Amino acid sequence: MNFQNVMRSFLLFVSSLSFCLSLSGKTSSEKIFQDVYWRECDSINAHYYIILKDTLIDNERVTVTRTYKNNGVLISKGLYSDYENKIRNGESQHFYDSGQVFYSENFKNGVREGELKSYFENGATCRIEVYHKDSMVVGNCFTKAGEDTVFYPMEVMPEFKGGNKALMQFLSSNVRYPKKAANRGIQGKVQVHFIISPDGNVTDIQVFEKIDPFLDAEAIRVISLMDGKWNPGLQENKPVSVRYLLPINFLLH
Repeated sequence: MNFQNVMRSFLLFVSSLSFCLSLSGKTSSEKIFQDVYWRECDSINAHYYIILKDTLIDNERVTVTRTYKNNGVLISKGLYSDYENKIRNGESQHFYDSGQVFYSENFKNGVREGELKSYFENGATCRIEVYHKDSMVVGNCFTKAGEDTVFYPMEVMPEFKGGNKALMQFLSSNVRYPKKAANRGIQGKVQVHFIISPDGNVTDIQVFEKIDPFLDAEAIRVISLMDGKWNPGLQENKPVSVRYLLPINFLLH
């Protein structure tokens, strides 16, 4: 899709993103750096960056976004009518590292509307879904040869084996309240990020929001016991690595 910059004789300010259209008609842009958790950060700690451009399409202000890995590989691009509140309008595209489109989808007022198409890396169509008000009304999947196949979801999140009930039982049986934290009356919720690998193991365990060194260490210890206890996430029916957030509550009674 080609977006034409519209010349204006005045400055258009967007306070939330500090964007403006210059008197010459050129579209200004801003680069936002994000860490592995997609939090805004400086360029040194960045894993991703987003280039935002504010422009006019059909006399309406929109924000064009392009998201990249820190090595410059394009991940996605899209259109927002309100970037601050993450309201998408129009087409969004996501890409393989090769540059081939992985999937494209359409939005209206922040919800899926119209066609979603995904592709194999060789460019062959993998699926076609049709949405109305964010609900899928038609869904078809295809083989690389173009033949119909049994429908399956495009993405499936990882799940602890046995489901949420089994996960809660595991935490209840394995979490040990650190005595030094208990003696000082320290309690709270430790947010732990980790990666669930395609074989169901856990790696790269990190505390997202630190509470106390003893509580943080206990949360990491318990997560490390979960190796092999997860059904991996799926993308187009193939196991993939997924970054997962799990809160662990420490409450004194």
